[in-house]
Amino acid sequence: MAAKLHQIIALANGQRTRTQDQVTEIYKQVQKPARFEGLLRTYDSQREDEHDLPPEQKNVQALWGSCLADAVKCWSKLINITATQDYANCQALGTIRIDGTTLLADVPVTHLLFLEKHVTDVRTFVRALPVLDPAETWTQDSNRGCYITEPQRKVRTRKVEKVVVLYDATPEHPAQTTMVSEDIVVGEWKTILMSGKIPAETKAKLLDRVEKLVEGVKLAREEANQTQAMNVEIARPLFDYIVDGTLPPSKTK
Repeated sequence: MAAKLHQIIALANGQRTRTQDQVTEIYKQVQKPARFEGLLRTYDSQREDEHDLPPEQKNVQALWGSCLADAVKCWSKLINITATQDYANCQALGTIRIDGTTLLADVPVTHLLFLEKHVTDVRTFVRALPVLDPAETWTQDSNRGCYITEPQRKVRTRKVEKVVVLYDATPEHPAQTTMVSEDIVVGEWKTILMSGKIPAETKAKLLDRVEKLVEGVKLAREEANQTQAMNVEIARPLFDYIVDGTLPPSKTK
């Protein structure tokens, strides 16, 4: 249903503030790598006289895919409402093309200016996504919804006192002994590292696509030439292009 332009302008102004606040909060979380890290540490006693020790667990508090998906949702609302305003407010049009493929045709020049800024914000956000530690070998754990390493094992030892005979007894002298300490294995720690960070190759792919989109928007603005404020939704093909199936499936809550 069509809305009056002044109504769209009022809605767009409010949505800009909300989007800025929401994405800023998500961006702050992305800049806290510790929230993307976790571990599962268990102890296995290897002696009958040794007590079991309780496991240690630190859950992953943030997943790169969820952060990006939440930010995309915020950006999409703002892009769509601003597009509705801009499509109604000008006649200068441009087409966004990437590698010969048209993503959006006949986009108003005012909205191309808006997109140019916000796609740059997308690039800044993707650049800030924390990358998996290349020193570790990571695999996707579908049950936990994050990446994990193979278990790392480390033995636990305990010192015990042991009698050592220095000289055997003789008819003339008793045996000479001494007490020495000896480390014995009493258990084993098993540590699994967990992470919600993004694989380096996935981040590189996202950045490459964002860079192409930034350039495509600039070229469309340069080519641009210009109604009633009908509802416009254009955000999805932009973000579908950027993520291109790289986001992990969301977990069912």
